[in-house]
Amino acid sequence: MRKTVVLFCVAGLGLSLALIAFKKTAGPQVEESKQAIAPQPNSDVLAQMTETSISPTVNRTAEPALTTNPVVAEASARLLAQMQAGLESDDSSEHLRVFNELLPALVGIDPTAAAAFANTPGLENWRSEIMRVVAQSWTDKNPEAAIDWATQLTNPAEHDTAISYISLKAGESDPAWGVQALEKNGAGSYQTSALENLAQRWAEKDFAAASAWVANQPAGENRDRLVERIALAQSSVDPAKAAQTVVDQMSAGPAQNNAALTVLNQWAMQDMPGAVSWVNQFPEGELLNRAKQVLAGVAAYQAEPDETEESDRRQANSTTQFFPDNTPVY
Repeated sequence: MRKTVVLFCVAGLGLSLALIAFKKTAGPQVEESKQAIAPQPNSDVLAQMTETSISPTVNRTAEPALTTNPVVAEASARLLAQMQAGLESDDSSEHLRVFNELLPALVGIDPTAAAAFANTPGLENWRSEIMRVVAQSWTDKNPEAAIDWATQLTNPAEHDTAISYISLKAGESDPAWGVQALEKNGAGSYQTSALENLAQRWAEKDFAAASAWVANQPAGENRDRLVERIALAQSSVDPAKAAQTVVDQMSAGPAQNNAALTVLNQWAMQDMPGAVSWVNQFPEGELLNRAKQVLAGVAAYQAEPDETEESDRRQANSTTQFFPDNTPVY
């Protein structure tokens, strides 16, 4: 396999006129947490549950109250006791079991009880992690109900964090829904980076819809970052169109230049003649010089022999060295 090419971005270039000619011819951070491992309940009580009560199917309607079911109530009590004991233990494997198995299992049958578990006395140091797992696991089960829960959190920091977790988790399969949830409910300081993340995912699934949404955002730095993200998503499929998006929708300045060079890198990897043709339209200046450096870097990378091919070549040379007369080896 070839080594990964690092996307070449530059900052501080204000040569916005470099991209005008292209209009005529060419087209965080919020960290995403890993999805919890789906639990496999094996207790007698969990085995008695009906398939309906623990259905993993995503449901965007109101969350029904499950605690009135005595079987569910008993199972919840057992899980709560096991989780508290696990987190009070000094065994780190028990901590992992709580977050990877027990807590997601409780969210699956009684998310309200799972959320309330974060208030357990003595577990204050675990609260943020409990809230994360509840938010993400509840989103898998019912994103609308998860959002309703998050909006009722009175602590502003927890509200914003939960909204961002839910929006990003739901956005893995439905980024348009994640964007809508963020715009409606807000995520404070996480809002900008979460929207950028979701915009790129959305563009990968439906570039036209994502582009239309971005185009309706207020002009400015935030929209420029959104455009850069959707252009990045598009560059792997249609770099010429991605370049046109950068030119048409971004404000002239360093951010636009950075985005253009990022797209150029992808373009050169797929279609060096097309990338060179675009660069040839740039006027003389620092941006042109940087663009030529990008092209040279890609060309050098593409000229390097594949590691597998290089290994085969070395092996062949070694055989020739020890058996110069091509003597058969038995």
